[in-house]
Order: sequence, then C-alpha cells, then structure tokens
Amino acid sequence: MNDIQKLKALAEAQPEKVWTHSEGELSMMTGSRMYYVSGPEGASDWENWGFTRRAASFIAAANPAAVLELIAEIERLEERNVYWIDQANAIARGRHIARTERDQLKAENEALVIALNDILRVTPMGVEAFGIAALALGELGVSNEDSHD
Repeated sequence: MNDIQKLKALAEAQPEKVWTHSEGELSMMTGSRMYYVSGPEGASDWENWGFTRRAASFIAAANPAAVLELIAEIERLEERNVYWIDQANAIARGRHIARTERDQLKAENEALVIALNDILRVTPMGVEAFGIAALALGELGVSNEDSHD
C-alpha cells in the first residue's frame, strides 16, 4: 500500500470529515494566544497545549474531507494521464505504419519509373507502349532528366 492509499484509509476512517479551529485562552506557560482544532474527538487538548493560529488553521483545513477530495483529484488525473499516454502511443503506432507505407510506395514508385524508362529505351517512338510509358512518366511527374539515371 502506498502513502496515498494509507492516507485515504486514515481519512475515510475518521467519523467527522470537516474540522474547524477556534481561538482559545492565553497560555499560562507562554502567555501567547492558543488556538484549538475541533475534529473527530472534540477539541484539541487545550488544557495542556494549543496551536498557533497558523497551525490550527492548517490542521483544520487539512481535514479528512479535504484530503479525500485531493486524493480523488489525483486519481482522476492519473486516469486521464493513462488515457493521454494511450493516445500518444496510438499516434506513434500510426506514424510508424504511415512511414512504412510511404517507404513501400516510394520503393514501388522508383521501380515503376525504372520499368517505364526501360520501356522507353527499347521501344520505338511510334509504338503504342512508348506513348503509354511516356504518358505514365508524365503523370508521375518525372522529367526526362529524372528518368535518365
């Protein structure tokens, strides 16, 4: 069990989820004002000690309800993170497939250009195959300089 799960179990076990703080008496020991936290077992032990206003405010604000809300947000964001990681992986797989297909088409196109150039080299100009090969090279966007490797 990780720390968040332990903290969640402790917060869920608290009977009173929202805590408050209040101003108390002056400390007989220090003479400073004491502040108390009212939580699951009543007020803090104000007869023997109290908190500073800042500490009491924090303890009351870090109550089980607030802790559970923060943990729920962490869990929601972790789920969302898994979703976006899955999306990024799917995009990476798609890019890999697209690059593989592109490379295959490029190789096929190069082989086609070579075959069409071979037809042009061995076929007389008036023969229909010559015209078809020339037309195909034109459609492929290959210029005469490109086709005479």
